[in-house]
Amino acid sequence: MTSFSLNIEVTFIDALTDESLGVTQIPANNLPDSFERDTIINLSGADWNVLNARPKTRTQYTKSKTLILWIRQIELVNPQDILYSLPSICDPIPEVNDRDVSGDELTIAEDDWRQFELVSTKLDDKVDREISKIRFIHDNTKERIGWREIHIRKKPEIPIASNISLAHLASLLKAVSYTHL
Repeated sequence: MTSFSLNIEVTFIDALTDESLGVTQIPANNLPDSFERDTIINLSGADWNVLNARPKTRTQYTKSKTLILWIRQIELVNPQDILYSLPSICDPIPEVNDRDVSGDELTIAEDDWRQFELVSTKLDDKVDREISKIRFIHDNTKERIGWREIHIRKKPEIPIASNISLAHLASLLKAVSYTHL
């Protein structure tokens, strides 16, 4: 008899309440090799995410003949009910490179990318058009905790249309120190 034909006693625990949902016997070959990756299981027609497992691998649970799974039911949400956290977001994402990081880098949350920009006054007309689109969404689609619509900014493509040194920028901003900008 191979280890794959063994029955494993599986205990399901609701990760939200920490209460047992039940215990059952499942053949080892009906379980994944590992719960170290995201795993979805179906119980009585409902999909559940496996948030934690003890033990995590087939080798371990066939040896102990027990497995505990902390699971959370997957809830489907109507996309029309989802609100945006901001009335506007910048379309292009920042470039990345393969350079090693040191930990001293400025970290910006994904929604904060280009939410505050320095823009050349030569682009006032483009900026004004973008701001009017954002203002419309802000004023007309606001809900209690978000917006029903979002304006995806694509302009100005190049916010500062000329080269400017860091020292000159620091002097314009009256920055005390510009070595960490």
